[in-house]
Amino acid sequence: MVRYRSIHRTPCSSSNTVWAALLLSTILLLGTKPLHAQSFWSGLAPAAEPTVPCLDSAEQARIAMRIQTEIGVLEADGRLVVSPSTRSRHPEFAVPVRAKRGADYFNLAAISSLVDHNAFTGRQDYACGTRTYNAHTGTDFFPWPFAWMAMDSNWAEVVAAAPGIIVYKEDGNNDRICDGSGSSWNAVYVQHADGSVAWYGHLKSGSLTPKGPGDAVITGEFLGIIGSSGNSTGPHLHFEVRDADGSGVDPFTGSCNDLNLESWWVDQEPYQVSTVNKLVFHHALPEFGACGTASEETPNIRRQFYAGEDVYLGIYIRDPKVGQKLNIRILKPDGTLNKQWERAVTTSGAAGYEIAHLKINRNPQFGEWTARVQYESQWFSETFRVCMNEEICTCNKPGSLRQIPLESHTTGLYWSGPENGEEYQVRLESNGRTLRNFFTESNNIDIAGLSTETSLTWQVRARCGYVMSAWSIAAGSRPVILLPDLPDTGILDPPLREASGWHWPDLSGIRLTLYDLSGQVLVKSHGDRLNAPYGLTPGLYLLEKQAETGTRSFARVSW
Repeated sequence: MVRYRSIHRTPCSSSNTVWAALLLSTILLLGTKPLHAQSFWSGLAPAAEPTVPCLDSAEQARIAMRIQTEIGVLEADGRLVVSPSTRSRHPEFAVPVRAKRGADYFNLAAISSLVDHNAFTGRQDYACGTRTYNAHTGTDFFPWPFAWMAMDSNWAEVVAAAPGIIVYKEDGNNDRICDGSGSSWNAVYVQHADGSVAWYGHLKSGSLTPKGPGDAVITGEFLGIIGSSGNSTGPHLHFEVRDADGSGVDPFTGSCNDLNLESWWVDQEPYQVSTVNKLVFHHALPEFGACGTASEETPNIRRQFYAGEDVYLGIYIRDPKVGQKLNIRILKPDGTLNKQWERAVTTSGAAGYEIAHLKINRNPQFGEWTARVQYESQWFSETFRVCMNEEICTCNKPGSLRQIPLESHTTGLYWSGPENGEEYQVRLESNGRTLRNFFTESNNIDIAGLSTETSLTWQVRARCGYVMSAWSIAAGSRPVILLPDLPDTGILDPPLREASGWHWPDLSGIRLTLYDLSGQVLVKSHGDRLNAPYGLTPGLYLLEKQAETGTRSFARVSW
């Protein structure tokens, strides 16, 4: 159960009065600059106070019993080699979360809740602090910032903390719970060489590894995407460990840990880790939203700006402490210093933010600007582009937004765009409520599962800032817009869909090829099974079956 709270301060709040006065006097002394800071905003991650445990006692008992049943089956089949006589020392864990490659995080997650060591109604973590809640049995890692976007964009990956054997997994449960009202979650359970089992819970539906019970995993191997299934208050990973006898373990060692005497981490991190998770540029102040509101969050992220526009530099911090110093520098495209200032952190908590308002004047130096931030003796940097107008800047401008019928009750979206790795931001709404808000490198998406909505609006934006279309409405009739023309060699019904890809049963001597909608080959297979490439984004694809005789047939498939 993720737990954190929010504070949002305006530039004129009483806590910032002295700073605002100093900032104003500095601006007046320096005069007009091509780019200067005007205001600051600060706060903590959005609030979500747990009302029920991630797992109540009945659900914990159900899962524990199912795990033991699966272990018995694997042992009987000879697929599980751990026994009381072969058990080794307990595993040493690596951090079980990471950012997807290219997601631009310095550090993906923060910890909201630790294991509760108070047997009564109070709360106490391993270090004798209160960074937990009553009866919590695991460690909660949540993506920061913009947990919902991280989930929808598949940025927040869950990985095996230690080598072991998958003994059980659950999938298919609702993954957008934010009020603690869910029941069963999506999870992977891994047994280690000492007989202990790690529980990886609250995962995103459909994101779990294709491996199943009896399959081995190594440290750092992908297990799924952080989601919000089960009794959850937002996207996070609940990482729980139980020893071979089923008793709880807290992998952190500390004076108030009465479960185990030593750390189970390869390198146990400090109680608080103050660092920058991500630097983000916004075209407007972000909106973090909350459970039950019309919008979960509106990040307003951009990487490209024009003369005269506002830029908001978001500095997103794990474990901020009041009084810590931020040294912020803005460098021009030629490498010279444009502006430098020092900012004192104004909040303390599991995760927070400091946002600087930068105004681009109408005569700036055009090109790639750099923001550098020093925090706790570390430097972090990120770039943004300032252009004269959109024609000057290079940008993958999406176009020709279309609907693509997939099945009788689902549809997809497709747009055109160059294939050079540019990310697009896709936002879907229904009746003013945000359904999805994510980044993708694909130029098509499958919106299966949203077909029950009475109306659907969408917007596709290039990450550099170019908005392809205004809101459009998809309701009622679906125009017949076909994929790129198929050859005249025939169209087959789609093959069987599997967790790892596709399978044409009862056929041999065939070759399968998967294409995207632009005709680019994604993966080939010499056989009747084809595994989807790692990281394949949801959408519509073309699957070709070629027989030894040379005949070719095609099927439209969705992922």
